[in-house]
Amino acid sequence: MKSLTQNAFYNIIYKCTNLVFSLISTAYASRILLAEGVGRVSSAQNIVNYFAILAALGIPTYGIKIIAANRENSEKLNHRFSELFCINGVSTIICVTVYYLMIASMPYFQSRWKLSAVVGMVIIANGINVDWFYQGLEDYAYIMWRSIAVKTGSLIALFLFVKSSDDVIIYALILTLATCANHFFNIIHARRYVRFTAKKLHISQHLKPVFVLLATVIAIEIYTLVDTTMLTFICEDKVVGYYTISQKCISIVRTMVASISAIFLPRLSYYYASKNFDEFHKLINYGIKVIIFIALPAFLGVVLTANEIVPLFAGESFRESVLTTRILAISIISVAVSNFFGYQVLVTIGREKEMLYSTIIGAVINVILNIVLVFRYGHNGVAVASVVTEFCVTAYQTLVVKKYVKFTISSGYFASIIISSIFMGAMVMLCKHIVNGSALRLASSVAIGVASYIVISFILKNEIAVNLGRMLKGKFIKTGEI
Repeated sequence: MKSLTQNAFYNIIYKCTNLVFSLISTAYASRILLAEGVGRVSSAQNIVNYFAILAALGIPTYGIKIIAANRENSEKLNHRFSELFCINGVSTIICVTVYYLMIASMPYFQSRWKLSAVVGMVIIANGINVDWFYQGLEDYAYIMWRSIAVKTGSLIALFLFVKSSDDVIIYALILTLATCANHFFNIIHARRYVRFTAKKLHISQHLKPVFVLLATVIAIEIYTLVDTTMLTFICEDKVVGYYTISQKCISIVRTMVASISAIFLPRLSYYYASKNFDEFHKLINYGIKVIIFIALPAFLGVVLTANEIVPLFAGESFRESVLTTRILAISIISVAVSNFFGYQVLVTIGREKEMLYSTIIGAVINVILNIVLVFRYGHNGVAVASVVTEFCVTAYQTLVVKKYVKFTISSGYFASIIISSIFMGAMVMLCKHIVNGSALRLASSVAIGVASYIVISFILKNEIAVNLGRMLKGKFIKTGEI
């Protein structure tokens, strides 16, 4: 069984490379295709994303749980993989048919049907999307190297073939083929681990949980999109821009934290299916400690450096986004905990309905708070609504998890994190006063902040810091251990 520390390392690298490649490709494309060209592709992708979500159902999350629970039995593994693959295939065929009928018949797509047809290939490729299979096997090393190879190839193609503002279709094709390539390599590589079978399949047993998870995804999309939607109809375009930039800044940090949280689902599912409840509860306790260890200083770091982050990321004209970014930073903690308790724990123990209820509650609260706050406080009011919503969702999920799972965190552990965070904050503030130049000030603040936080945590013998120290020394935790 692979080390969780190694899995976390590979998943962080995977998320970071995705982010870096995305930033580079977007920066290049925006200068060649200009705002209109990039906007056309983004609009087409936005429509496709809805169909891709429907085509995937809840399999991207549910599949990890099922594969992890059956990975020790090759016969069961073949059957469970084949059952989910068939469900995914049928849903993909339906969504592909509806999508291409839509772009062929609706007047809106008459002037852009070529672009829509090209981008729609992503829905077709979903039929062989088995990323969940590798996550269930905890093969994060393969996921990382495959992603780096495909992203590198797509960047080279972008630089070679996108040369003018007329190359919108080529740009869209490169992005689409990159996604398709990921899925193609996945299905080819999967033959090393699993064989498809059409015999004795029990597809119906999976339908309820995957549709519940799909409903959860849709509910989440509602309360994550309603913020921008209300700003669009009520406020000026620049206010929408301020909020969008803040969201993007925070999403970068959330993605890094989520990359740590995601590695626990396969192992939790394996322990739960094996009825190894001692290790199951032990891992949940360890997991929440890891999440808090990372999320708390991340929140504090964003609050302290927002003055530097926003102008460097978007320019001086977005100074209005600084306060919004600081408000949204609070959600880094709640979203991290919610992601762990929801997608990792509740899914593992088969309580997908409770996760759906929490997202429905969140959607209702978010809409109400937006109506109350957006007229008076604009983008900052929407940010407050988002933070309160995420807190309520997290609180609900925490109460549900406590009914089924034993988890306790000592006051000493919290004390070590708080002390380390205070020291980190002091070092960041000192660095901001000493260093000139916003870029250098941000880089040095992050480097000194992270280093000081880890060092003090290690001195205080924080459990997570000690394990991190072992990793940095090249002593990954042995197989079977946390």
